[in-house]
Amino acid sequence: DTARPNYAYEDLDDLDSSQSKAVTNEKGSVLVVAPAGSGTSKVIINRVAELLNRGVDPSGILCLAFNTEANKTLAERLTVLATPNKRASDFKTPASAVTVSTVHSLGFNFLREFTGQSFDMNTDKQRRSLALSVLRDGGLNLPPLRGVDHAGTFLNELARIKAGLYNPADEEIELSTGPKQTSLFTVGDLFNRYQAANLNKSHLDFDDQIYQALHLLMTNYRVRNIVQVRYSHIIIDEYQDLSQAQVAMIRILS
Repeated sequence: DTARPNYAYEDLDDLDSSQSKAVTNEKGSVLVVAPAGSGTSKVIINRVAELLNRGVDPSGILCLAFNTEANKTLAERLTVLATPNKRASDFKTPASAVTVSTVHSLGFNFLREFTGQSFDMNTDKQRRSLALSVLRDGGLNLPPLRGVDHAGTFLNELARIKAGLYNPADEEIELSTGPKQTSLFTVGDLFNRYQAANLNKSHLDFDDQIYQALHLLMTNYRVRNIVQVRYSHIIIDEYQDLSQAQVAMIRILS
């Protein structure tokens, strides 16, 4: 039998007792509460090394970073987890099998993998143009007013609904209908018009990477079953900053 590879830890002796517990925990979930700059990334790196040293399949480990920059840094640090006396460049490193991603990129990849569609991300110009078109076609009488951004207000409301998983039919939006005059409009129909127009063109807004992926996982048993058995361990950086939609998607995966 080939000896199991011994993956190098990152400054393991510098971890305090609480951090060490997070790294070596064997059962159940662990929530690490720590201020910025206190070594949470080091805990994540060492947690991956610990799992690999226990023989966990690298392809079953999912590391989720909060943004693209953190994702890049995490992936770079994982590449140094090499077998002793070998350089990371000498062989297939854990980072090539461990999934390191932002939550949004994970959702986007699910959509691309399981729908067979090639989605394009909307530009800001495209989003604003579509928003104004939806408001107009929805029968809203919104005159152009100096200093009033109808499209921006509507798009912000859409993002809030998607992130918080609110029912669009229960939400209202306040829009300016004249100088110093506003009216409340129900969002439901406008929301549906906007989403349908986007999907018709295979376009996505930034928040749709989570919103549409979550909808796919909730409504398609086959897809849900595939991704639920794909990952045995999920490690999340900056968990406290996740939206309701992001948390819901991760709970389905776990």
